[in-house]
Amino acid sequence: MSRYLRADMRFATPNGPRIVISVLQDEKLVQLFNPESKETELLGYRDVRKHISDGTFVLQEKNPIGSVVSATATTPALLHQHHNLLIVDELLRRIRKGATPRAAVLALQTSGLQDADGNAVPLCSNRTMFRLLRRRIEGNKTLLPRFDLRGNRVGRYPALLVDLILQLVDEFYAQPQSRINLQQIAFAASRRGSDSGLLSPGVSVTYKFVRRIVVTMWNPDLDFRRLDWRIARAAKAVAAEKIYVASALQRVEMDTVNLPFVLRAHRVIYTTVNLMIAIDCATSLVVGWWFMLAAPTTADTLSCVSRILFSKRQLLSDLGVEATVDPYGLCIELVVDNGPENKGPQIDRLSTIGINLTRTPVNSPQKKPFVERINRSLKEALQTLPGCTRFNGKDGARTEAALHDALMTPRELEQWIVRWMHQSWAHHVLQRFVTESYHTEESPGLTPAARWQYFENTLPLPLSPRREDVAALSYLKVTRSLSPKTGIPLEGFRFKGENLRRLIQEYGPDAVVEVFYDPNDYRVVKVISQRSGELLTLVNTEALADGPAYTFKEFKAIKAGKAVEVRALPTHPHAELFDRDLAAAAFSKPAGRAAKKAQHQAVRAEQAVRRAVENPLPVTSPAPLAPSSHISEDAIPSFTVARSAAKSSRGQASK
Repeated sequence: MSRYLRADMRFATPNGPRIVISVLQDEKLVQLFNPESKETELLGYRDVRKHISDGTFVLQEKNPIGSVVSATATTPALLHQHHNLLIVDELLRRIRKGATPRAAVLALQTSGLQDADGNAVPLCSNRTMFRLLRRRIEGNKTLLPRFDLRGNRVGRYPALLVDLILQLVDEFYAQPQSRINLQQIAFAASRRGSDSGLLSPGVSVTYKFVRRIVVTMWNPDLDFRRLDWRIARAAKAVAAEKIYVASALQRVEMDTVNLPFVLRAHRVIYTTVNLMIAIDCATSLVVGWWFMLAAPTTADTLSCVSRILFSKRQLLSDLGVEATVDPYGLCIELVVDNGPENKGPQIDRLSTIGINLTRTPVNSPQKKPFVERINRSLKEALQTLPGCTRFNGKDGARTEAALHDALMTPRELEQWIVRWMHQSWAHHVLQRFVTESYHTEESPGLTPAARWQYFENTLPLPLSPRREDVAALSYLKVTRSLSPKTGIPLEGFRFKGENLRRLIQEYGPDAVVEVFYDPNDYRVVKVISQRSGELLTLVNTEALADGPAYTFKEFKAIKAGKAVEVRALPTHPHAELFDRDLAAAAFSKPAGRAAKKAQHQAVRAEQAVRRAVENPLPVTSPAPLAPSSHISEDAIPSFTVARSAAKSSRGQASK
């Protein structure tokens, strides 16, 4: 995508498509063509930039968002080699037209580079460009003269004494924060040399000789291995040349500063307060910030970058801050440190929207002088607020005393910070701008706000990228199986939703698809539609509609904690009795034949009793017998039973 507004750009607007016919720089107007009504209209340049930032004007690109996200699938080594070849060819083309190598490098850093498809090519640093040029246009280096053969052939002191000095330097001098200096090394070498006979009586080793030995035979840096490794790079840094920036948004420096404050929110005291600041180097104006109560992450870096790219007018209004300027736009170069929050595939994909990322080494504040300067000014300006732990220029010196202050909330501190950025620092006269005005006929301004207004009125500023392209930066890509029953499994969760049926119709059941997800939002994942190329959303089955957007790591920790709580709950006595009886019944031995017969008889007896209870006989009192009808026992006649002849004959035959 082109960084600047140019002719033939096509935008999708709420009123239909618009095509840029021309950009009138002097009048600050943009002529647009409506292909539906065949009419033209004029809009202000600032209004067009504002519409692009708000998303009402959407630039129509050749590649859909699916291809933008999938652009990282190429081989990194081949892609890096291809970019280097494009850079070298462009530099050589400019040099053949008459430009010097330095002018060609500076011009390329300012204008940017695009490949044949119109995609932005990530540019390397100036030093790397010069190195690539030398590899292309220089031949073999000439041999250096042998200056080491000149001078005296025999030294003043014996070689064994030189070895003794180097041994003392290695054991006592070249140690972190050593208390031994070169003067003491010379004194110790003189005493040991006299005792061992290496020096004549009355001869001593001078400080100049020891220093020359250290510089020529040990290390030219006298502080080599004597400084703490955490501050050695910053302590020995040398500003090679002054950084010149031609226009706004050409170079933006971003850094995270730990604020010396203690805050209170919801009865919780926070002692870790971080602020990520992005400053435009041409104007020294803050173009983005992000407030944090924990260590910064890649999500925080992308959030701060998003503040750089888009308008902050509504955000400033919500914070109650009145600002004269609203700085935003696509920065050409973004300079960050080498911290973990600035690494990873999500940060590397900033080049897909046209941002050239430059990482500085650890503990190298001289590589980001503009943002380091504003960090110190911010602490000095706000150190009188309640809860500040800064005392006599040292952070954390009054932490105990700060706990007894009327502590502010995080929102109150952020309001003070933003007010200082846009109401104090933006209108503060900087000495470097005053010095710069000595050498120019027309000064862009002496304050950050004045310089931004000057560049906004006189030069075209880079446009904001599409919001969907910026949102795609936070996604990671994995491959998963698409199931009609379980949806898409990811990180122990299942993702379904109303788009699941559509995806199954396009890909088929149990198909392997590319899934894009944001590690900082466990609620949704996205899959590219085969037909339209848009990203379709699937929802986590365990996410609530109004629940917080936890990260995957946070929600898995919450889920594991709840599982531990459930396992720790005591078992109800009834449930425990049921489980014990069930186990006893499941593992009991089968009954024998006699036991089974007894069980059957008991069951039948129980059934007979139950039938009697269900169908009782009618309850009636028996009628008494009449006296005349009474029969005694002796009145009953006796009967003789006659057996048949056939049965009698069978009985005799058996005998």
